[in-house]
Amino acid sequence: MVKTSYCTGEAGIKTTPPIELLNLKKKQKKQKKKQKKKQKKKKKQKKKQKKKKQKKKHGSDSSESEEEKKKQKLNQALATEDVHLKQVEEMMKVDERKRKYNSLQEIKEPTEEDMEAFRMKRSRDDDPMANFLELGQ
Repeated sequence: MVKTSYCTGEAGIKTTPPIELLNLKKKQKKQKKKQKKKQKKKKKQKKKQKKKKQKKKHGSDSSESEEEKKKQKLNQALATEDVHLKQVEEMMKVDERKRKYNSLQEIKEPTEEDMEAFRMKRSRDDDPMANFLELGQ
């Protein structure tokens, strides 16, 4: 006997579906979900394969153009780094009381090219040729 249940008689028995039918429906839903997941995985794999094929097709031609683009971006970043260093030097020369409040803060996030340019322009104390470069300028 099940707690908090009541008998509805023959009409209740006829209206409620058998347990086997309910279990069958649950199994069918699970199978459909599995099939959908498999289809999604197949689609993802096909997309990855297409991307790989496209990379292979454009690999030799685009690698040269990509290198040129990287060089151009690096040169541009070096130029902007020079301008930025000059601006910082000018700001440091100005009296602190006259300097603007947020004048030394950057708003934008630096790109990879900017980071590389900074590393190239940065002076290193442990570099034995650093003194030689300072004398040359």
